[in-house]
Amino acid sequence: MRSRWFAAAAGVVLALAMVLPMMVHAYGNQPGRGDWRGGGPHRTINALALEEFIGQARSDPILAQYTFDRDVLKVQGPAVGEPGMFKPGREIKNETFRWWVIEGGYMADEPELYASFRHFYNPRHQEMGTPAYLTDHLDELGFYFKALAAAIKWFGLWYGR
Repeated sequence: MRSRWFAAAAGVVLALAMVLPMMVHAYGNQPGRGDWRGGGPHRTINALALEEFIGQARSDPILAQYTFDRDVLKVQGPAVGEPGMFKPGREIKNETFRWWVIEGGYMADEPELYASFRHFYNPRHQEMGTPAYLTDHLDELGFYFKALAAAIKWFGLWYGR
């Protein structure tokens, strides 16, 4: 009986030891932390989505006229310079359409702590008469941090729009 219990416990511990490191890397926002494309998972998701969009745009009568492979036009705007848990460094960048789309997946998660709470948004808030941000986690956090803003509104406040 004791050896059966030990074998089951050892199996659970072994499974957790193999799975947990992968889960931790899946949520990283920085390059080189378990990502397979070099830019972190958020940039990778946006890069893949952009590749798919460009592929489908070739069959659209209007979008097919645009050459996505020639990044000659650069647009200036606010960007995250140095990442931060509480406050990232900001800088003005002059970059291409492709860069802004890919980098947007990363910049949406800065500063990391606050963005993690603003990730979630209630799209039915108007019809339900509730706030646009989720409220079920606020009691868990106590006085430490209450977002009280959805990501959409927060972005405008953070970047002055």
